[in-house]
Formats: sequence, structure tokens, C-alpha cells
Amino acid sequence: MTPSLAITLFLIGAAGGFLSGWLGIGGGIVVAPLLLYVPPWLGLPPLDMKVVAGLTMVQSLFATGSGVLVHRRFHHVSRQLVLWAGLSTAGASLAGALASAYVSAELLLGIFAVMALLAAGLMFVPRR
Repeated sequence: MTPSLAITLFLIGAAGGFLSGWLGIGGGIVVAPLLLYVPPWLGLPPLDMKVVAGLTMVQSLFATGSGVLVHRRFHHVSRQLVLWAGLSTAGASLAGALASAYVSAELLLGIFAVMALLAAGLMFVPRR
């Protein structure tokens, strides 16, 4: 890894982590497009979608962990919800990671694009 790529990845991670903590959004929604498009824009080698998926998972793990520590202080973390949602998410994430070995990077990118568009659309649906 070149120093330029390392600095770029560090800055993308810092921006994604900040936005994840500030806005409470998943890091993958912010970090994945940055990882896919910023390095080539800067003349650096592009990253494969499978590498990007792995990097966003690591970023999300650390963003989630630090967020839980802060929000727990203010009693905004439900232990029961964390237990049930966390266990199901962990199991499904493991299954998805194993399944990703059998699909192309292009298919993963397409699935990510559809999910990102759905998430963006849902942001405009009024809550009751």
C-alpha cells in the first residue's frame, strides 16, 4: 500500500466515522461510495467491491462500538433490544459474508446500490 492510498483511506475512514457518529447513519452508506470513487479520482488504484465491503464492516464495527459507549452513558441503549437485534444481525451478517464468496463484485455493487437507493427513499417517508 502506498503512503498516498494509506492517507486517503485514513481520511475517508475519519470522515465516515464522524458522519456515522454525528448523524447516526450506517458507515457503509457514507464510506462505501467514498472508497469506490475517491481513490480513482485521485489517481490511486481502485478498490474492489469485496474489499470495500470488508472495510465498511470494520468501520461500522468501530463506529457502533464507540457510539454504544457514548449513548449508554445517557441510558439510550436498550439491553434487550441489543441482545435480540444484535444476535440476529451477527448471525445474518456471518451468513451474508460467507455467501459473498459465491457472487461477483459487480452483483454486490448492484445490491448495494439498490439498498442505498431504498434507504434514501425511506428517508423521505414521514414517520408517525
